Amino acid sequence: MQNLAKYISVVILLFCISHSLFAQEKTKPQTKVYDTWITLKDDPDKPIKGILYEINDSSISIANSLSVENYLSGKIIKTTIRFENIDKIKIRRSKIIGKGVLVGAITGYVTAATFTYTLVKGEELAGLIVFEMGFPFALLGAGTGAILGSIKDKVTIKGSFENFDLNRSTLQDYSYVTETVKSKTIFKHRGFGGAETGLSFPFGDLKDKVTVHGNANYAKTGYNVNVIMGYRFTKNLGICFNQFDNDFSISKEDSTSYWMFSGIVVGPILSVPLNNKVYFDFKPGIGYANALLVVEDKDKKDGDGLGLSFNVSLMYNFSNQWGLMAGGGYYYSHQKFDDKTQGNYQAFNLNVGVVYRFSRKSL
Repeated sequence: MQNLAKYISVVILLFCISHSLFAQEKTKPQTKVYDTWITLKDDPDKPIKGILYEINDSSISIANSLSVENYLSGKIIKTTIRFENIDKIKIRRSKIIGKGVLVGAITGYVTAATFTYTLVKGEELAGLIVFEMGFPFALLGAGTGAILGSIKDKVTIKGSFENFDLNRSTLQDYSYVTETVKSKTIFKHRGFGGAETGLSFPFGDLKDKVTVHGNANYAKTGYNVNVIMGYRFTKNLGICFNQFDNDFSISKEDSTSYWMFSGIVVGPILSVPLNNKVYFDFKPGIGYANALLVVEDKDKKDGDGLGLSFNVSLMYNFSNQWGLMAGGGYYYSHQKFDDKTQGNYQAFNLNVGVVYRFSRKSL
């Protein structure tokens, strides 16, 4: 069961994909409403809460009712707040936390049960093991769903009409009333950070024979976790840092024998915006890499060397600050080990992940 720990990040990110199906969508029917918290400049400790109803030329209208039926029947009370009185605005889809808990629990249970089945199929009481192992991950998924559902998009106004106008397009996407005149300016965040995970396929000397318990074994398809940070200078050019960690089991019967291929690389990010929500990114990188061989819980080889990476990805921004990404990457390093041996280590990854975008200035 130890191998299941490696799948936790996979479970979470698979949930994130499901979560995005009902997350803060930019194209919505009129029945979708968004909870809004407006912090006033003169009274920051008492935010005004309501439904983001309408974006006016120099003000925001919110409604005090959370009931969709009241909107449809016209029984609403509106409050209008001018831009010079607004410090910041927080926005979240109504009732999203409950949906996040439900989808997260289902996704966590199904994913954990599927992975457990691949490990214990054919064993005695395999069905019972699969059934029981799904529950902890259902709780994990439910908790993750609650956390993701509680996330709010933030829009900073600071009493400035320039900030209000710059963020008008974002606010219009969340307002209940569909404005006939859409904003000409669209706020696009420069910075982003995120995590991704998925399958990792070993190549090169990672596929060499390793003796475990007197038997010849080879690295199997594994899993990887990447953490990225980036900043866009323009719509087409930026810089990206990538910390990668690939883990390959060697012996199915012995979870304490494995290869680890990890490192950190930095390089440019070359982007092609396909539309306002989707970017195609090419991210080559150069930096440091490490290959570590562990056999029966003992370090056998530990090397280092120059690391190279070539990644491509699609980034879909499903809200003002949150997005999903999916893509593939190739990693290469020539490693030198303590025992004076050398080798070429390579991996190809297929990933999905989540991204948080931020910046004070728009692209």
